[in-house]
Amino acid sequence: MATRKKAKEKTFVERWRVDIIETERGWGSKVDESKYFKSLKRAQNFVVKYNAKNNEPVVPAWYMYATAPFKAMVEETE
Repeated sequence: MATRKKAKEKTFVERWRVDIIETERGWGSKVDESKYFKSLKRAQNFVVKYNAKNNEPVVPAWYMYATAPFKAMVEETE
C-alpha cells in the first residue's frame, strides 16, 4: 500500500502592512499595492517617505498615498 505524504502545515507570521491607495477624481479609490514590513518603525518610515511627495496646496485629480501601518498575519515563505 502506498503511503501518503503528510501535507505541510502552513505557518503564519505577524507583519506590519501598509496599503498604497490610488485615488482619481470621478473614479474613486482602490488599493493598488500592499507592502509588508517586519517592524513598525520601518513601516512608519516608509509611510512618511512615500507621503512626503503629497505636499501640493490643492488636491490633484490623480494621486497615490500610503496608509497608516496595521498588523497582519501572513503566510511564512521560505
